[in-house]
Amino acid sequence: MAEPENNPYSLGSNLEEICSPGGLQILAPPVVVASTIPGYFVTIYFIDRTGRRRIQLCGFFFMSISLFSLVIPYDKYWKQHFNAGYIILYSLTFFFSNFGPNTTTFIVPAELFPARLRSTCHRMSRAAGKMGAITGAIGFLWASQSK
Repeated sequence: MAEPENNPYSLGSNLEEICSPGGLQILAPPVVVASTIPGYFVTIYFIDRTGRRRIQLCGFFFMSISLFSLVIPYDKYWKQHFNAGYIILYSLTFFFSNFGPNTTTFIVPAELFPARLRSTCHRMSRAAGKMGAITGAIGFLWASQSK
């Protein structure tokens, strides 16, 4: 039988890898996914109390704060100190994405159009949004290339 430190299937070595600073990367996806669902529930609770526009603005604002707090100090701090704080800040971006723009972009068109035309107009709205996203992605790609 192989020694525990040489056996990749040993529970001891796997636990050491998960508990190491680089091992936190394994825990990141479940934590991030667990932060998206509460964002929807918080939206359901607040949507009629605060309004769709305020929720969308709040989501965009706190998403930008979370992302700036990850990006600005990345080279000086996060690159060497990947820890639970990084995962929490990253999870907050998903929470506020679902608390703000992700939910309201589906609710507003559904409520805006008359019931007779809702399905058709919602599809047209989605198509226009997707074309805008494609145009923006391609435009950014072209703008970022040096000639």
